Amino acid sequence: MRKDSIIKKICSMHELGSIISYEKENSSQNDVYKVVTDKDTYIIKEFSKDAIGNYYHLNKRKKQIEISEKFKKHGIQTITPLKLKGNYFFLFNHKYYLIYNYKESKIMEVNDLMPKHISSLAKIQANIHKLKLKTKLPCTYRKVNIDFDKYLLKYKNDSKVYEVLLKNREKLEDLISCCNSNITEMKNKLCISHNDYKPKNILWSQDSPILIDFDAMGLVNHACALSESAFTFSNLETNINYDYYKLYLKEYISVYGSFKEDYKKALYVSMNGKIRWYVYLLSKNDKEGIISMTNELALFYDNIDKFYSIYENVNNK
Repeated sequence: MRKDSIIKKICSMHELGSIISYEKENSSQNDVYKVVTDKDTYIIKEFSKDAIGNYYHLNKRKKQIEISEKFKKHGIQTITPLKLKGNYFFLFNHKYYLIYNYKESKIMEVNDLMPKHISSLAKIQANIHKLKLKTKLPCTYRKVNIDFDKYLLKYKNDSKVYEVLLKNREKLEDLISCCNSNITEMKNKLCISHNDYKPKNILWSQDSPILIDFDAMGLVNHACALSESAFTFSNLETNINYDYYKLYLKEYISVYGSFKEDYKKALYVSMNGKIRWYVYLLSKNDKEGIISMTNELALFYDNIDKFYSIYENVNNK
């Protein structure tokens, strides 16, 4: 079916009103549409078959939404999908969908964030990690190996991809090796985490952050999640805002408290999610994504000692 026919049928099925307009929003894996009707404005999210391909995937996502609903009781603002006929998800045309009420807000890129925003984001993450909620969500860490010889051969005639892989190969191999060797230890203490805590999944209503998109929620080590997020919100693509990295750690620890995990090991394991996404990009031959993620992982690797030094300074005060 054509996309406009699908959107029209969904609106009719769930009595959302007559469509006035709709437009596709930016999304990395699933198709997301902003739909304006004569009744209201909605966000309709269509899941790819890669995202929900079986009952296990569907059940996991239901649990993620249920937990995100509980966040609200602890003062954490979220946007969760509408429950239609007793269910969040509905199946149409062999794909699963969610529908949300649209909320006027904006997404802020890292360059737009001010210290007050960094402080707020760090404290919210710490409060999430402190929650003691019963859950059967999976631990998200998984060992990964990448055959760089295979990909260097594959892209030997594509100079842009080949050169960035060749230049950063040793760094990434060491990063992946250190990540793999420390995963088991980091699994010893786990907490609930959004696990995709980045600008595109945070809406801002004035200066209040609202969390969205809980598709990656799972159990992680809090020190690893802290490391990843501090990097995310200080990463200016070609360099790091060290003041923001330090501020993020300081504000997180002010809420969560100090901890005794080996932060150097946590730093390596914190990149496990990005490394697994990197494998996905390589498998999909996403050349632009491969170049971007190679450079991001290399930037992180180059700053590991600096990140650890900042942590030591903050945590020992």
